[in-house]
Amino acid sequence: MSALALIAGRLHGEPTTRPTRNGGQVTFFKLRVVNGAELEFWECARFSDTARAEIEGLEQGAAITGSRLP
Repeated sequence: MSALALIAGRLHGEPTTRPTRNGGQVTFFKLRVVNGAELEFWECARFSDTARAEIEGLEQGAAITGSRLP
């Protein structure tokens, strides 16, 4: 099953970039999302060089909006 989601939140903690097995890079980060009265934490990963460069330049608390495609 797959779903399309658009999430908006604030960066929680520092992004972490690691190498992949095939020689690429992936950046992991956590978003703090307010969903009505609930506070959620979303674990996210980005493989795109452009998206990774943007995320790596942000500080904790920066607002981020992103989508997940199926």
